[in-house]
Formats: sequence, structure tokens, C-alpha cells
Amino acid sequence: MTLSVALVWAIFVFLGTGDLDSAQEHVDWFVSNAELHSLAPYLAVGRGFKGQLAVHRGDAEDGVKNLQDCLEKLHAMRYELLTTPFEIALAQGLAAIGRFAEGITLIDESIRRVEVNGDLCYLPELLRIKGGLLLSTPPGGDDDAEMCLRQSLELSRLQGARSWELRAATDLAGLLIDQGRSGDARALLFPVDWPEPFGLSMIEAMACGTPVLAFRCGSVPEIIDEGITGAIVETVEEAIAALPGVMGLDRKKVRQRFEQRFSATRMAKDYVGVYRSLLESSKSVVAAKQKSRLRLGNGKEKLILRPAIA
Repeated sequence: MTLSVALVWAIFVFLGTGDLDSAQEHVDWFVSNAELHSLAPYLAVGRGFKGQLAVHRGDAEDGVKNLQDCLEKLHAMRYELLTTPFEIALAQGLAAIGRFAEGITLIDESIRRVEVNGDLCYLPELLRIKGGLLLSTPPGGDDDAEMCLRQSLELSRLQGARSWELRAATDLAGLLIDQGRSGDARALLFPVDWPEPFGLSMIEAMACGTPVLAFRCGSVPEIIDEGITGAIVETVEEAIAALPGVMGLDRKKVRQRFEQRFSATRMAKDYVGVYRSLLESSKSVVAAKQKSRLRLGNGKEKLILRPAIA
């Protein structure tokens, strides 16, 4: 029994991190253990996990069938411990095959049930999934979707559920970007891990007054003014610790520094400066050529070209 419980949560971890091969290996182990000890509820749970794997791998039709069969058996046996996560997976499977209305109805029923029985730990994820389903329906659901995502984000923070908080924040950010509301973001996370020559996305964020939290790599140190437009970190742990401070930076100062360093006006002035420098250099070259003319004994002139020193 203890092994089965440990395997259940290990499978959820692997599914949540996208490690489907490890999830499959542990599902097979879980089912074999359930068969060995004649654990009927866990055999149904194994069917549910297989359904989740099918949905993740793109076979949503088969996944939906397995999840529906799993939930039917679990309800019949009155084993409700894992009902909610499997209903979440089923809603995602229904969305994948275009049955959005059924998915929304299922999620609404799940939300009502957890609110009644007090099992609120899954509520942030239920709200996030509902928000995504609303966004997939015909136009008009954006406001309700945003409300669901913001509620999910707030509840995730209250529960300290970092994974669900990140998922809700990512989905909300995607919605705001699609609506042209990039400036609503509290910060840009830029975990770059290669020497990018110039981070245009960082500049775009600063143009909206949005501070940037980035790893020290490539052009990052040249772009971010620490404590003004963002922060530079070395590790994920440092990023987590620095994020509250970054979100508290003065957005007006972020925008002002963008205008000072990266605006079209600043660029134009710098180009003018370069052109003037080139003109001055060309005048020096002409003067140097004139001085290098030497008169030969036969009365002819020979032009000696020497490198001009800028």
C-alpha cells in the first residue's frame, strides 16, 4: 500500500514536469503492484494515468475514453481521493478534441464540489484550466477567462503552490500579450542561457515600463541597469529571492532609462554622431594626402598614400 501511494505522487510529478517516459515506467510499475495485491481502486487509478499519458502524447480520443472509464469506476467504488486531478485531465482531453462546452461543464461541477467539501487544494488549477477553456470558446469569454486566471494566480500564491502559480502567471501573460497589454506585466523573466548578442525582448519590456529579471549571460549586463531597470542573477534560487524587489521597482524610472538609452531619438542622435565622426575622419584623410605629395626632380609629382591616423 505504501509503495502504491508513493508511486501515485511520483507519477504526478513526472506528468507535471513533462517526463512522460518516466511517468510511463512508474505507471506500469503501479499497475503491476495493484494487480499483484488485487487493489481494485488502484487498477482504476492506473487506467486514469494511462489516459493522462495518452492526452499528453496527442492521443486525446483514447485518453478521454480511459479517463471517463476510470472516473466511472472510482465513483462506483466511492474512492474519490484522486477524482479531481483526473477530472482536470479529462477536461484537458475534451478541449484537445474540441469539446470545450463539455470541458467547462465538467470543471464547473468540480469547482462546486471542492468548494462544498472544503478540498480546495486543486482549486487554483481548476480555475486555470477553466480560463484556458473559456479562451478557446467563441469570442466573448476573455474577461471571464482573465478573472479565472487572476483568481488562480492569487490562490496559488496563498497556498504556496509555486508550480501552479507559474502556470497561471504564464497563461495570464499570454492572454495579456494577445490583447496588446504587455505593459500590464509586473516583470519580465529572462532566463537566457546562451550568449545572445542583444536582447530585444528586454528592451521592449523596458519600453513598457516593465523591469527585467535576467541571468548574467550574453548582452544582459550591458542592457540592465541593476536596481533601476531590473536585476541580474546567477541561479534560479537567486532569481526567486530577487523577484519581489524587481516587481517593486519604479516603472516610470524604467521607462525613463529606456528613453535615455534605447529610444529611437537616442539611436538617431548616435547615428548622427557616427556620421559626423566619419566626415571629420574623411577630411583628415584628404588633408593627409595633400601633405604627402612630394615633388620629384623632373618636375612631376608622385602621390604617396599613407594611412591616416583617425
